[in-house]
Amino acid sequence: MTEDYSHNRDYIGINWNRKYIRAIQAVLNSTKGKIGRGTSFFKKAFGKDVEEYHKLLEMPESMIIYRYFFEWLGTEKGVVAANNKFGHSLKHISVQEWWNCFTMCERTLPADEWKAVLDYIHRNDFEDRSGGFNNPLVLRLLSFYVNNRKNIVESDTELYIMKKEYDNNPTIKGKRRNHNE
Repeated sequence: MTEDYSHNRDYIGINWNRKYIRAIQAVLNSTKGKIGRGTSFFKKAFGKDVEEYHKLLEMPESMIIYRYFFEWLGTEKGVVAANNKFGHSLKHISVQEWWNCFTMCERTLPADEWKAVLDYIHRNDFEDRSGGFNNPLVLRLLSFYVNNRKNIVESDTELYIMKKEYDNNPTIKGKRRNHNE
């Protein structure tokens, strides 16, 4: 290595891209920079194997930060809760639906089109929501990459209402130690 990249904040290594770097930042953001004890926490944060790690890197940022919530939207409890609140489910924006769409694109698109889609996702700039694509399946995939963080914190949105419902009935109970022990 002849060049010193240590001070070049724009340098991205050959196996990395802006999306992957942002995904790791999102994991650390959702964990407030801490990686909990035990392998179960680590595996949920970074994947149980290389394939799951790569899946996480491709996952939309909002889904990484609010992973349990977006997974819950795709479960029976999440579907029922949304149907009770709105008369329709929000399963269509769940982690499971994103992954189904991602893998469908990967399997069915011609190699050059799939590479173009991945290149667009890896740039991690979703200002142009269509990315210049017109394939309905690709447009559906790109719709997941819209940043939903704003919709989760604004009180007049369905995601905000459902996040509050989820927070009141979490799928994972936090464990607290008795500090007197």
